[in-house]
Amino acid sequence: MKTILAITLSCVTFKARKIAAICVAKLYDINAELVEDSDFRDALKDLISDNNHMVFANAITALAEIQESSGRPIFEITSHTVSKLLTALNKCTKWGQVFILDALSKYKAADARKAENIVERVTSRLKL
Repeated sequence: MKTILAITLSCVTFKARKIAAICVAKLYDINAELVEDSDFRDALKDLISDNNHMVFANAITALAEIQESSGRPIFEITSHTVSKLLTALNKCTKWGQVFILDALSKYKAADARKAENIVERVTSRLKL
């Protein structure tokens, strides 16, 4: 199972990668030690650079779930990641949007102008 998941995380098919990302989070719930001892978290971090927005959103979702379960920081959101988060926000599912907004809420912008830019781009998602 571990080998299949490792292969699937780097598969050329985006559908396989997006499902594999969520599988890592579920595997963490079942056996955190297995995920900690493997390179699955690093593979998820690599998927943050994926060009497919669904894969990217699922990688963020999986990392957020693992971070919440472990109670310690797993990944850091950089200005480059914020840009990808904002782009993916309009292209992913509602559930992915929830995790993206949550990740954005934890980002500390370098200055007020950058913070205002983020707020402007997410405001439409916060309306009822």
